[in-house]
Order: sequence, then C-alpha cells, then structure tokens
Amino acid sequence: MDLRAALATLHRNLQQVAVDGHVPAAAFEAEVARLGLDEAARARLVAELERMELRVSDRHVQFSTISDTHDGEKVAHSHPENPQTAESVPSSVRMLLDLVARYAVAGSVSERVVTGVARLAGLTASESAEFKATATARFSVRTEPSPAENPARSQPVAPASRPDTPTVLPDDLSPAIAAAMKVLDEDRFTTRPEKRVLTAPEEVGLSMLLRGGVDRVGVEPSAKELADLSPQDIRRRARDCLIAHNQGLVHSLVRAHADQGLEYEDLFQHGILGLINAVRKYDPSQGNKLSTYATWWIRQAVSRAVADEGRAIRVPVYMHDLMHKVARAERQLLSAGRSLSAADIAVACDLPITKVDEIRRISRVTDSLDRFIGDGTSLGELVEARTALPSVEGTVLRSLADRDVHRFLALLPERYACVVNRRIGLDGREPATLDVIGTELQVTRERVRQLEGQVLSVVRLALEAPGGDPHTTLRSMLADPRAGANPVSGISRDLRSSKWSAGVVAMRAFRARNGHARPAHDHVEGGFPLGVWAAEQRSIAGESGGGLPTHRKIILSMVGFLWKNTPDEPRQARRRVPPRPPVPAVADPQPSPSPLEPVVPTVPDETDAPDAPDAPDAPEVPEIPVLPDAPDVPDVTEVPDVPEATAIERYSARWEEAIELPVTLDRNVRWTAHYVRLALGHALLDEILGAHPAQAVSEAADGNRLPDRPVAQALHVLARVLDALKEQGLRPDDFFECPSPALLGQCPRVYLSSHPPVKPEGRLALAQALKEFTPPDVTVEEPAGRTQPPASTTEHFHQETEHRQRELHEAHEAADERIRNARAEAEERVREAERVARLRVAALEERLRQGQAAACLRIAAAETLERETAERLRAVERRAEQRVAEVQEASRSRIADLEAQLAALRPTPPAPPAPPRGPDPREWWQRG
Repeated sequence: MDLRAALATLHRNLQQVAVDGHVPAAAFEAEVARLGLDEAARARLVAELERMELRVSDRHVQFSTISDTHDGEKVAHSHPENPQTAESVPSSVRMLLDLVARYAVAGSVSERVVTGVARLAGLTASESAEFKATATARFSVRTEPSPAENPARSQPVAPASRPDTPTVLPDDLSPAIAAAMKVLDEDRFTTRPEKRVLTAPEEVGLSMLLRGGVDRVGVEPSAKELADLSPQDIRRRARDCLIAHNQGLVHSLVRAHADQGLEYEDLFQHGILGLINAVRKYDPSQGNKLSTYATWWIRQAVSRAVADEGRAIRVPVYMHDLMHKVARAERQLLSAGRSLSAADIAVACDLPITKVDEIRRISRVTDSLDRFIGDGTSLGELVEARTALPSVEGTVLRSLADRDVHRFLALLPERYACVVNRRIGLDGREPATLDVIGTELQVTRERVRQLEGQVLSVVRLALEAPGGDPHTTLRSMLADPRAGANPVSGISRDLRSSKWSAGVVAMRAFRARNGHARPAHDHVEGGFPLGVWAAEQRSIAGESGGGLPTHRKIILSMVGFLWKNTPDEPRQARRRVPPRPPVPAVADPQPSPSPLEPVVPTVPDETDAPDAPDAPDAPEVPEIPVLPDAPDVPDVTEVPDVPEATAIERYSARWEEAIELPVTLDRNVRWTAHYVRLALGHALLDEILGAHPAQAVSEAADGNRLPDRPVAQALHVLARVLDALKEQGLRPDDFFECPSPALLGQCPRVYLSSHPPVKPEGRLALAQALKEFTPPDVTVEEPAGRTQPPASTTEHFHQETEHRQRELHEAHEAADERIRNARAEAEERVREAERVARLRVAALEERLRQGQAAACLRIAAAETLERETAERLRAVERRAEQRVAEVQEASRSRIADLEAQLAALRPTPPAPPAPPRGPDPREWWQRG
C-alpha cells in the first residue's frame, strides 16, 4: 500500500515538471533516487511512464511563472564533458560561454549565435577569434546558410532583436508550435474553450502561427491581411484561438467600468475589439505575457467607448479623465469626513476652482426624453408640461421687435436677406445649414459662406454705428453710389482691404492710448504710418466727411474723427432758448412754441404706418419776417416772464466735453455711465431716472460698482439718444424739451419724470420719441436792433398751435385704437389657444376612456380564459384519476391471473415421509 502511494506521488510530481509530455532527466533521477529503485525497476518505470505519455528526456527545461521577462521556454541540452577545464577559461569568457549555452541544442550551436554574443560583448577582432576557438572547443558550432543562399525560404527574415531581449531560435520553438497545434485540435472538441488558460509555450506557439511562422516573428500582420484569410487558414485559427482563450481577461477588466453609461454587453464588445488589436500586435520575442500586453489595449478600448458613447452629450476624452479625477477626489474627501467644497476639491486635484465647477457641471447625468421606460411610454410623456401663456404686453413687444428686424433686413438685396433669414431662422423655421441654403439658391455651400460673411460685416457695422438708428444707417450705406452696383459686396470688399483695416486698427490703438489727440504727420503706430494715413483720409473726406463713402465715414467717426456739418445743414451760432411755457389744453398739456421759432408740423414717418392712407398736406407755415426798424421792441433775451436760469441749471454745461470723450472699443457700462453723466448732468438724471438710479449711474461712472440690469438698459437707451443728438449737431435740451406725439404731446423730460427709463415702458416710449423726433430750426443769434413780429403773426401761431393739438389728439386716439386692436387680437389668440387646448384635453380624455374600456375588455377576457383553463384542468384531472383507477383495476386483474397461472404451473411438492414404525432411536431414554 505504501509503494502504491509512493508511485502515485512520483507520477504526480513528474506531471507537474513535464513540458509537452517530456520529463527532465534530472527530475526523474531525483524521484527514482528518493524511492531507491534498482536498474530493472527503473526500466519498468520508464516503460510504464511512456505508456502514460510521459517520456524521460535528457533536456533541462527552465521555466518561470513569476517574471514576465522569462516566460519563454529556454532549453539547454546537456553537452559532453569539455576537455578544457573551467579553471583555464577566464571568468569573462566563461560568462559569454554560459550565454551561448542557453542557445545550444544537443551540444550544437549556430555560428550566428557565437558571432552575435561576441558583438554584444564588444570584443575586438583578436578577442572574437579567441572566443570562437574556445566556443568551438566546447560546442559543436554549425554553419547555417544565409537567407540569400537558402532558396527554400520564401518569407522575409525577421528583424534583429534588441540586445536586451534575445530572440529564441527557430529550433527552440518546435515544442511551442507543437503545443499550439495540440490546442487547436483540442478546441475542435471543446464546448467552452474560454475556460482554459493558455500556458506560456502555447501562447508563444499560437503567436508564431498567427505571424506566419518562425521566420516572420518580427513582421506584424495588418488587420486587412488577417481579414482576407479564410476561416480554415492556420493563421486565422491561431488568432481566433488566442481571442477565445483570453475572454476571461476581458470580463475581469470590463467589470471596473460598469455603471458608466454603457451596458455590460457593449463594454465587453469594445473590450474584445481591444483584445483583437493586442493579439495582432503581440510579439512573443519581447519577453512579455500576452495578458500583460493585452491589458493596456483592452483598458484603452473600454475607456474610449465610455468617453464616446457613455453619455447622451459626448464629452472629450481629456475632460472625461478630469471628471474621473474629480470624482476620485470627492470620494477620498468624503471618506475622510471633509467637506466637498469646490476649493477643497481644487486643492486635492491641483486644478482651478472655475475648472472644478465646470467639471462638476459637465458631470451631471443627462437623460433623453425619448428614452422608453416600459409599456411603450417615454420619459417625456411623464414630465409635466408647464408652458405659461405669454402676456399681452410681451406679445405686442415681440411683434414690434420682429417687425423692426424684418424692416431692417428688407433694405438688403434679396439674396443676402434670404441668407440671413435662413441662416438665423428669422422666418420661423429652424436655422438652415450652408448646404441647405446652397440647394435653395442653386449655388455651392462655399458661395453661401461668402455671402454670409459679406452681409454680416455690413449688418454689424450698421448696428455698431453711433446714432442709435441702424435702419437709417444701413439705408444710407446701401444708397451711397460709391459702394457700387452691389453695395453689400463692395462695402465688404472695401472693409477687408489691407491698408484700410491696418489704418483703422492703428487708429484705435492710438485713441486708446492718447485719447482724443490728433496723431502727428510723422507718427508711426505699430509699424504703420498712421499720421500720413489720417492726413490722407481728412484730405479725401473734406471738412464735412462727404468725400468718403458712408461706411468709411461711420468707421472713422467710431475711431474718433470729427466732421463739420454739411453745407446744406450749416451749424450756426446759437443762443440758449428758454423753455417754452405750456399752453393749456383740454386733454393733455401742450407746450407752445416760441414766438420767434417757425412751427414745423409733425408728419408721421412713412415707415411707421405703411398701410395708412395719405394724410392731407400740412398747411405751409410762412417764415417769420424780421423787422429791423422797430426800436420800441426790446430784445428777446430781455423777456422777464421766461425762467431761463432754471433751464440752464437743469442741463449740464459739460456737453462739449461729452462730445469730445474718446470712444472705447467695446463701449462698456462704465464708459456709457460717464458719457451720460457728462452730457445730462446729475440734476437731470435725478429727475428722469430717480434718486437711487442716478446715484447708481454716478457710482458706475466712478468705477465703484456695476449698475443693475434696468439701470444698464436705461443707460444704453440714453446713450443712443445722445449719439443721435451729437450726429445732428443738437444739444440735450433740444430733445428733452421738445414735445413728442409718441409721448402724448409731452416733452421727454416731463414724461420720463413719471415713467423713468429704468422701466420697460419708459425705454420703449423714449426710443419711439427718438424715432419720431424732428429737429427744430436753430434760432440764430440776433443782433441789436431786431424787432418782434407783428401781432397778426402771433395769432397765426395760436391757430397753428390749436391745429397741432387737434392732430395730437387724433394721433392719441389712433394709438389707443391700435392698442385696443392689438389687445383684442392677443385676447383672440389666447381664446383660440385655450380652445385648442380644451379640444386636445378632450381628445386625450377620450383616448383615456377608450384605453380604460379596452383594458376592462382585456381583463374580462383574461378572467374568462382563466375560468376556462381551470375547468379544463379539472376535467383533465378527473380523466386522469379515472384512467388511473382503470389501470389499477386492470393491473389487479392481470396480477391475479398471473398468480393463478403461476400456481398452476408450479409443481406439487412431495409428501413428507411417513414416520418410522419402531421406536425413535433418538429417544434412547424412552427405551426399555
């Protein structure tokens, strides 16, 4: 019994050290010595081991399962005793001989190995010859033909290996290739080959087969090359075998990426794609395990898949890595019991706080409203719709804004207007791409891109121009004959000219640094002769700027050029006109004109009411005659009833300083507040804005703090008003003291005192008043000796004033009528929307009732089917019980018959022998 157990232990130990069915002789000798067997027993043991496919070999196999750099099988056969003793060989040469011995096969080594080891050691020619002689004395050195001399070799030779990674010779790979062929044969009859882990020789052999043999170790096959192979090809089978046996590696790596937006099956598929690339690129001669090499490819494929497909909105890969970094820091801080503030996470991740906030915002989970959550229901159907109906005022304001935008675009040529409408979506449709617009216009997408660039540059200039009316600015730019037959293209081409654009950039840089100073003639700004260029522009433009095209004049005005009024609109010396006292009226107070100013009747703008019938011509107002020979009439400036000092104190005396204020590039809030404060003064701002907003404007101008949104919007509107007054050569009192039909006959100062522009209605009314503002004729400085007009002229003025009051009253009624019509139309739209909503709710309720009825019918049908099924089951049970009873009865009858037949066939037992007649000899005590 002990011998049998010892033999079983020996067999198990030999199986563990066996490589491809070969047992090292040293291991066999050690086991036999442990058992103490004689020669006959050894011979019988060897025969039995060969019968069990374990052959004792004289090869010494060294194999390590710990380090990745020594997984290849290194075989060194025993060699005959070297007549040269070890003491006669130097230690350095002995080390080189040991290295050569690693490549020896049956005491034979290739001449290329000896030459390569000598070259690797850096030996000289004499030392190499001595080393070859020593190696020849110790090994049997064979000479192999070069690849050019071997006609049988048709494949290219693998490139030379690196010095630190010696390549295994083809003779040493025969056991690995044999092991690989054995795996391929076994997989044909294996149900789940992925459960088996390949050994190092099997991986090396399969990799050699995948690359096309031992001669193509260094040649990496391409994906197309492997895809063109047939499924029965040995290379294709070797690749599929490596992939099948390493699926467990993919499963183990994919689990770490679960719950990151992709299903497990999708992650596994991407991991398999990474494994396919790793198997194709794996080079066993580098000394690495396939699992070590494939791990990086699988992780990369899965990580890229999670970054590209794991979210509804794709996040770049680098941002995905930062998101993981921030999440890891949050987990560490949470486990340490610290706060999860952005500052703590920024310190832990070495990132700015703004970057951490951005990463946190991007890390939020995004879901699709179209995602089905079961029973044919999407997520969007469960989200409550809270869409508030727009207010009447919002609808009217939006309608007016849309009308202004379409009026603005109507000035452009048809093709350019179409590009802007379709590109931005102003026509109510979705914004179109360049390809779609090109198809509609029957041009290429590149041509559409060019048209878009041209028109946007012109529109941007019109919107940025000072003056506050982009409609008028664009119309004047396009109507200028110097722009050419195609004004949009001509203006865009002129703006892109190198000299012009360089001059504008240099002028802006000069203004930003030196303010409103004029550059000297020899001044150079950034390498550009700015002084010469500015002098050329002034000589071409003239004093009024009329020699330049309109778009160039606008740009030069934006960068600080100042122009005088044109000859047809001369700017005359004026004196301050005192405020006109209001004339009492029935409906609204109406200021009366000065007796020395001609009254200009207000004519509605044609663009504001395009569908209105032509109004009757306004009565012509005769010019007031000047009477120089009336000495008894005092000068106008001596009228005692007009409070001139009040008007002078109300308006700022720094209007000229505001005009000369250099314009910044962005016209920020601080510059706008400073500009408005200089032009209007604190007293007027306090009156039209209020005490608190006026104080906010002052603080914004001083740079102490930024104003809130309503004050900033009011500043923007006031800046537009001041820009328009500056272009027309007027002063703020000319506008704020002039009655306006848009303000119900009141002057802007009085109207804004009760409706400040910090409110939307005040800003809207001020913009409308600016649009309808007609500059009054400027009163000239009258020399001494001029007299007042006669009384008849004054009566005429009173009649004209009454006529204007009637017109204002009619305009007020027309405005009220338009408001009532707009309100009625909006209410009608609201009622229509409510009616449609009620119809939709009724339709949904009807569908709900139909669904409930259908559900009830289905429930009833299901209950009926359940009852029928139960009845059938009971019937089947009864038939089964009846059949069982019949079978039992038949079985009993059959058993009884068989027992009767068996009893009839059974022979009758013989009768017992009769007792002896004499006395029983066993009852000897009864004898006699």
